Amino acid sequence: EDEELYDDDIPEMDNSHLDGLDEETLEKLSTYRQMFSHIVPIRKNSGGVIQPFPEKLMKVLDRSELSDIIRWMPHNRAFIVSKPKIFVADVLPKYFKQSKFMSFTRQLNLWGFKRITKGRDAGAYYHELFLKGRLRLSMRMRRQKIKGTGIKLSPNPKMEPDFYEMDRKKPLRNILPAPPPDRFQRNNMLIQHG
Repeated sequence: EDEELYDDDIPEMDNSHLDGLDEETLEKLSTYRQMFSHIVPIRKNSGGVIQPFPEKLMKVLDRSELSDIIRWMPHNRAFIVSKPKIFVADVLPKYFKQSKFMSFTRQLNLWGFKRITKGRDAGAYYHELFLKGRLRLSMRMRRQKIKGTGIKLSPNPKMEPDFYEMDRKKPLRNILPAPPPDRFQRNNMLIQHG
């Protein structure tokens, strides 16, 4: 796997569709999942694009040469565009094929990001499935099908998370991506589990 997922990183999954399968079938299914875990899943609800917005955004945030323009907050649970003019002029056209900051924020909203309005993170954006180093977790994000009603909900600063307190109580573990298996390793896995 390109990164480790922990039970506390993702919501509980419904496996009721596996009820009634015999133990041998469940074991085979587990083996197949392990064999093909390095393959990135096909995304549904990604707006019909090959590289969905959250994945592009994650890759931009991982580029150290852009960290003075757009960067993760210290707790790695939110990000901020610290130089919007440079971001619009240089980053948006190159990485997002857009030319307006409003288009970028619209994408953030369609993907369920929320903007923080108070405290040390004021102006930053977050999503519970968008965390530094957790690309596979972000693949669970879904783009909203309905474009909206034109009515913008008022932010509620009292309901905004305190990521610094969260980080103090439960810091994110550093996850270094493992390289994908080379051709020899993949062939060996297929032979062993074939």
